[in-house]
Amino acid sequence: MKKLKNWFTEKHNNHVVLYGDVYEDESNNFEDGTSIRTSYIKDVSENDGKIFVTTCNSTYELDGSDSQEVKITYGDDGKKNYEFLWK
Repeated sequence: MKKLKNWFTEKHNNHVVLYGDVYEDESNNFEDGTSIRTSYIKDVSENDGKIFVTTCNSTYELDGSDSQEVKITYGDDGKKNYEFLWK
């Protein structure tokens, strides 16, 4: 699974994208450490303490950020909400 390091988010046309350095790209589109901008974020999930972001084209495991963190909450109706917070 692709990992995104040194990541941060930015809003584009009412959507959020990620910027960061990609590693372990099984499709071999990018060499380790290549800086990328993802497509729009569709979902964020957590599993075993790891954060995963699904975009229009890929899923990335987020591997640390000096500038942001992810907060996932669930409403009373069970609906998942997520936000990217600046540190």
